[in-house]
Amino acid sequence: MQREEAMALELSCAAPAPDTPPPSSIDERIFTALRQTNRSLPVPQLLQQCRIRKATLYARLTTLVAADKLVRTPDGYRLTPIP
Repeated sequence: MQREEAMALELSCAAPAPDTPPPSSIDERIFTALRQTNRSLPVPQLLQQCRIRKATLYARLTTLVAADKLVRTPDGYRLTPIP
């Protein structure tokens, strides 16, 4: 039995490796998003930047506020200022 030529897939160009690896933990994602701005971020923006479920984000925010890592403001959440 003779086989006809088959189309082969070839990787034409690999995506460049990022300079810094993406944050691995949920808390790191939250901290990274907040560090990249000098203002409070509302939950919808944090959801978009962190790419996690709403319930997970709210649970982590509650824990981080209780641990004094974050501050809840009328505009959203921000990092706790370093004294």
